[in-house]
Amino acid sequence: MTIRPATGLLLSLALALLGCSTTADKLGFTKVKYYHLKAEDDGSESMSIDPMIRFERQHYLYGAVTMEEKHNRLGHYYTLYWNGRPGGGPVKVRFEYRQSRTGERVFTYEQDINNVRAHNKTSLTITGEPYHRNGLVVAWQASLWQDGKILDATRSFLWK
Repeated sequence: MTIRPATGLLLSLALALLGCSTTADKLGFTKVKYYHLKAEDDGSESMSIDPMIRFERQHYLYGAVTMEEKHNRLGHYYTLYWNGRPGGGPVKVRFEYRQSRTGERVFTYEQDINNVRAHNKTSLTITGEPYHRNGLVVAWQASLWQDGKILDATRSFLWK
């Protein structure tokens, strides 16, 4: 059996298109980005040769002019990336965390997302007075909830 060039071309094109098809993205968290903006800069960030490293600090301090404003920006910054089902109803993002000066006390941050897209981003900060009074975040857990059921969860290594 011989395959004509046109048939071979069509067969190759069909196989290439089949290989390019994508499956539905996994619902839930895909990445957690974390940054700790500290008061003491040992020079490793601000004097770094890599502009990307310097940018992160400058980005979070942007617009802070006085020392008090800069002091209030210090803390933990989290960006949660997650996949959802558009039109599937509202989703609640819950972030629970412990801080170094509060023992086993768990603090909770919740945000309702009504306009769920296929790819979502939720940003949250632990800065200012809560950061200075309660200390560093030592453990955390993030979860996605819909209709009272958990869709997905991710956590830091130290979360129990």
